[in-house]
Amino acid sequence: MIQFILIIAGVFFLVFMSLALYAGFSTPKYDEQYKNLNNTLSKIPYTKKFKSTQNKNIITFNEEDKSIYIVKKDNDDYIVDRINYEDILQVEIVQDEESITQTSRASQLAGTIVGGLALGGTGAVIGGLSGKKNHHTKVSNIGLQFVVNDTSNPVRIILFYEYLLPIKTNEDKYKDSYSNVNEWFKLVEVLIHQADKDDKKEMAN
Repeated sequence: MIQFILIIAGVFFLVFMSLALYAGFSTPKYDEQYKNLNNTLSKIPYTKKFKSTQNKNIITFNEEDKSIYIVKKDNDDYIVDRINYEDILQVEIVQDEESITQTSRASQLAGTIVGGLALGGTGAVIGGLSGKKNHHTKVSNIGLQFVVNDTSNPVRIILFYEYLLPIKTNEDKYKDSYSNVNEWFKLVEVLIHQADKDDKKEMAN
């Protein structure tokens, strides 16, 4: 009899927690954030989009003007950062603040800018993430780092996945996450190659 009562109590507890959780996602504050997000995205032209957990980080791509848009949550609002493909000097996949793979502009001008940043005030950030190839069995986060032609804010990082607990790199969940991030990395890699071609054409004229 006691076991039956405990089972019933457990069921009611689970139902109560589920309802509370659902209600938490339907609060006026959440509805306002969702409305702000939709309003923000409606003003951004895009042909490809990714949203991280709880919409903390959003990245979109617009095929027409070849621009990357990074949208980040700021309290209840969202900040939009547009990056033109010609301004992307370097992109790399980072996990747990270490570089996995990267691609940089090949043109002399872009290389000079990246080199200057590495020797300047942001060198600790860029240098710290570049060149590390340590292999971990567990990962806490994974995303992309951009180096852009902007002296006031040259480094942009967007985390695609942040896990409550580190996950093993041999899990399907990690493999799916890495595949998704790598797809965006390859997209930006194509944009970098296109920018290099544009530089060559400009130098030839």
